[in-house]
Amino acid sequence: MLLRSNVVWMLGCCGLLVVGSSEGVAQAAPSPAKARTVTAAVKARPKPTQKAKAKGKKKLSAYDKEKASLRLWRDRLAKELNRYWAMFQKRKPPRVYYAMFAMQRARNVMVAARDGVILRTSDQRKNPRHKLFVSLRVGSHKLDSTGQEGYDWKAFKNFLTVRGNLTSKPTLPMLRKLLWKMTDSKFKRSMARYHRKRYVRSLKVEVKDKSGDFSKEDAVFLEQFPPTLTFNKKKWSDIARRVSRFSLKNLRVVRSGITISASQDIRIMVDSNGTRIIRHKTLYRYSIQIAYLSPKKNELLSNYRLAYYDTESKLPNEKQLVQLVKQTMKELVNQGNAPEGDPVEAPAILLPDVAGVLFHEALGHRLEAQRFVKESDGRTFRRKLGKKVIPRFLSLLDDPTLEQWGDTPLNGHYLVDDQGVLSRRVTLIKDGILRGFLMSRKPVDKIKHSSGHGRAFFGRTPVSRMGTLRVVSKREFPMKTLRKMLIAEAKRQGKPYAFIINRASGGYTHTGTYAIQSFKNRPKVVIRIDVKTGKETFVKGLEIIGTPLTVVNNIMATGSDYGVFNGYCGAESGWVPVSAIAPSLLLKTVELQRIRIAQKKFYQLTPPAGLGSPTKKITKKTAAEPTKTVGKKTTAVAKPGKAAKVVAKKAAVAKPVKAAKAAKVVAKKPVVRRVVPVPARPAPRSR
Repeated sequence: MLLRSNVVWMLGCCGLLVVGSSEGVAQAAPSPAKARTVTAAVKARPKPTQKAKAKGKKKLSAYDKEKASLRLWRDRLAKELNRYWAMFQKRKPPRVYYAMFAMQRARNVMVAARDGVILRTSDQRKNPRHKLFVSLRVGSHKLDSTGQEGYDWKAFKNFLTVRGNLTSKPTLPMLRKLLWKMTDSKFKRSMARYHRKRYVRSLKVEVKDKSGDFSKEDAVFLEQFPPTLTFNKKKWSDIARRVSRFSLKNLRVVRSGITISASQDIRIMVDSNGTRIIRHKTLYRYSIQIAYLSPKKNELLSNYRLAYYDTESKLPNEKQLVQLVKQTMKELVNQGNAPEGDPVEAPAILLPDVAGVLFHEALGHRLEAQRFVKESDGRTFRRKLGKKVIPRFLSLLDDPTLEQWGDTPLNGHYLVDDQGVLSRRVTLIKDGILRGFLMSRKPVDKIKHSSGHGRAFFGRTPVSRMGTLRVVSKREFPMKTLRKMLIAEAKRQGKPYAFIINRASGGYTHTGTYAIQSFKNRPKVVIRIDVKTGKETFVKGLEIIGTPLTVVNNIMATGSDYGVFNGYCGAESGWVPVSAIAPSLLLKTVELQRIRIAQKKFYQLTPPAGLGSPTKKITKKTAAEPTKTVGKKTTAVAKPGKAAKVVAKKAAVAKPVKAAKAAKVVAKKPVVRRVVPVPARPAPRSR
């Protein structure tokens, strides 16, 4: 996305460093003395006349108004933070050593349609949602009030619950009042947690986590102003209405919907270290959801398609949306006609989006270092730094600085994380050897600083999370070669089938010791290949199941076709946008397990006129057209619809005997009519 302003300053021990600018050269903020001088010079100027004011006054654009508004609210938050910070420093230890105030401004506009009708619309561009978040840490960087050891519900139940919701047009008094309530609540809770944590640690035989609680990082100044959120609501409403008509006469489509939306998440952050941040995430999205009742077994099948874009112009047009709907329906029809797959272990090729989800679930979450602090975590890779963990031709990194891959914008892109640390590229695995972890500001073992991966849904405490996970391979083959290798591996193992798996709908994993430390990946398309004949069969009702170390070490080779999976990931700190870039994978073996497919009763009553028929017409198929000899002539017997007319015409001129014979033909070939079963009405009951 082309941003009008994208300036990042990092204030550290080396002075002022300009990290990036897209609108000229960034200038350092003036010192207080210079600022005072500038103010004095302005005051000394003569006051302009009314005519001069009117002549020099220019109407601000929507972008300039937004820019001025965000700067104003940032300065107001900073002023309030400084007031509370001075108050905290006057208290006796333990005292607050870190404070952070944040504000969210969220806009959303969307249209949703079904059966050619607009179901719902919303437009929050003129009335955005505003929320506040306050974070306080009591103690020191080595030991503070965060973590599970400080939780005490008996103390917390006595505190007032304060929500951080503001109106769409907040005022300064409203902001100050809500900040006062939230800061007071956070202060009481943080003090209680700190004392509880110290008490709990005093009872332990050994404190295993000695790496500290919060790292010291350089302050960051970022101004990333959002573009105007454009969305032609009338145009997209008309398109959604027309495209959604596909389900109107198709009675097998029991649920459907087309949604086109745009969202903008703007965040302002100030903290006691001097960090001042304005940033945004703007996304455009379409989604198609269809639930389909198959004719064969009345199985309720569902499918969907969605994609994210960074500008409105990149959204698909009406013709492209129609094609996407047809593709989605075709997949559902194929699923309905497909046989149900059996649980199996066999070689398989995972296409790029499925491969990306596999790495995200099997490896990515287990490389988020903050999980290692919990005693309940499996800690799969904690003690494996410098050791081989995956095949040597593979490398894995996370790079949230990437804005797009080819022409595809990446959901996982961001400049600064939710803890005020600049994002950067992190090499997790190099040539199969584990080299690093994803770090937030929580130190782990000998790693004392953040990698810029402290992320959270607004209002949650940030933890280490993925951004844009990228797989790099040194053993790439074209798909044609990869397919030959798949068949050869299946024959070597003596397997009757091999599989090609495509279109991931998402995944799930457990990393804790309280459950099986496995992962699941549910694809939408599973193709079974007969090794002997090469015949491809679409099968349904299967999903990938496995344990991380086994699955990733079964990778034999990769394709040269890199693809992107964009989505949202939910974990302890809420839902955050993520991306995964990966090639196709050839696996020596993968386990597919069965999933339940629900069956539902089809409609029994006759639908309204013009909506089609809920039952099939009963027709009798014959190999050849039957004939009948009448007298010396041999004539063809017409189809049921024409038989009555032909016989009636002959009966009018033929002899009575021939008419009787013709009547017998009609008796043998009755006209078949459609009968709609109607449930019997129950007899009235008497009380």
